[in-house]
Amino acid sequence: WLNVLNVNVNVIASEYEYRCVDDQPCIIDCMNSNKCAGKAIYCPSNNHCVIHCGSVAACKHSIVYAQHSSFLSISVTASVSNAQYLVIYTPFPWNENYVKSKLVCATATEPSPTQTQQTLHHCEDLQIFASRGFNDIDLTCDDDSALCNISGSMQCGYDEQYSYDRCVEFTPSTGTSSVYECLTPVEFCAFPHLTTTATVLPTNDSSAAAAATVSAPSDVDDGDENADEERSFAFHKEEEYDSLLLVIVGTLVISCTILLMMGVCGFLYVRLNHKQGKASQIIQRYMMHSHSHHSHHGGNCKYMNSCTN
Repeated sequence: WLNVLNVNVNVIASEYEYRCVDDQPCIIDCMNSNKCAGKAIYCPSNNHCVIHCGSVAACKHSIVYAQHSSFLSISVTASVSNAQYLVIYTPFPWNENYVKSKLVCATATEPSPTQTQQTLHHCEDLQIFASRGFNDIDLTCDDDSALCNISGSMQCGYDEQYSYDRCVEFTPSTGTSSVYECLTPVEFCAFPHLTTTATVLPTNDSSAAAAATVSAPSDVDDGDENADEERSFAFHKEEEYDSLLLVIVGTLVISCTILLMMGVCGFLYVRLNHKQGKASQIIQRYMMHSHSHHSHHGGNCKYMNSCTN
C-alpha cells in the first residue's frame, strides 16, 4: 500500500485553475471561503486526485477534470454552498490502476433553527459525468442521517458527450440514507454488458483531514485483471464497430466510384462507335459511287475502242 502525504507541491495554481502534475499523486485543499470557487481543477493522469472542500462556497461552480486519473476523492464539509453547482468528470473505468471514485458530503451535527441541513445547499445541484454512471462513483453522506441532501444530475456514456443516458434526480439507496442512487430513471445507465465490480478505497470519512491519506493496492491479482478486462470490453467493442463502419462506408464509396467510371466509359464507347459507324457509311457510299463511275467510263471505252489510247 502507498501512503500519500503532503503532496501540495504537485499542484500548479493560477488565477483561474489548479493543475496537478501528471503521474504524481495530488491533493488540493480548498479550505478557505471561495478558495476554489469557479476554478477549473485538472487532476493528474495515471494517479490519484484528492480534493477537500472545507469552507463557505469553497468549491462552488468549480469544474473537476479527472478523466485520466486512476482515482478521484472529493470531501465536502457542512458549510453554506460549499460544493454547490460543482461539475465532476470522473476517471475512465479503463484507466490503469482504476479505483471507483467517491464524493462524501458531511452532515451538520447540530443544525440550528436558522441554519438546518436543508438550507446549507453544500452538496446540491451537482453535475456529474461518469462513463458507467453510479458504477464509477459513490455519492455518500458521512453518517446515516436523513438530513444529508445530495442532488443534481448525472450523465453516462462512452462518447465525449456522455449521451447514453441521463439521471435527473438522486435518492438515498434502499435501506440506507447515506448512499445515493438514481431515482429518475430507475434503470439509469443500465448497460447490459457492464460489470458492477469495482475496487472501493477503504478510508475513514468522518473528517476532511482523514481523506488526506490515500491508499491504493500495490498488487493486482487475476481477479482484478479479469474485472479490468470486463470494464474495458464495451469500450473496445465500440472501437471495433467504428472500424467496421469505416470499412463498409469506404467499400461503398469505392464501389460507387467504379460504377460511375464504368458508366462514363460505356457512354463514351457508344458515342465513339456511333461516329465511326457514320464515317464507315460515308466511305462505303463514296467507294460505291467511285466504282459506279469507273464502270460507266469503262463501258464507253469498250465500244469506242479507245481505252488503250
